[in-house]
Amino acid sequence: MEPALSGSWNYPTRVLHGPGRVRELGAASKAASISRPLIVTDTGLRDSAIVAGVQKALAETAPVYSGVKGNPTGANLDAGLAAYKAGRCDGVIAVGGGSALDVGKCIAFMAAMTGCADSAGETRAATNASALP
Repeated sequence: MEPALSGSWNYPTRVLHGPGRVRELGAASKAASISRPLIVTDTGLRDSAIVAGVQKALAETAPVYSGVKGNPTGANLDAGLAAYKAGRCDGVIAVGGGSALDVGKCIAFMAAMTGCADSAGETRAATNASALP
């Protein structure tokens, strides 16, 4: 039997990885001053036990944006950002593979912007005083 790998790292935000770590989400969210996160995932995981476990760990219903496609587009980001704003969210929890994690990071980044970024990702406007966790 192979050992289960588990770890945490903080660059630039805190990432929890490994079996059972989902149980720590409530405390980690509270420590990051997140009271209403947006859960970002893809359609394949939307109705999964993994996302249900995330919601349970948060002890409240958090909005879920599951429109992330493989090789996500700007439209996926725009829709996720709209879901973030409509849900009056104050943080992002991304669940899934690289696409969901990338879109989740971009939603958090863009939600803290006073303007927008161009398609190359270059910032054309100053950020707000504080970035989202």
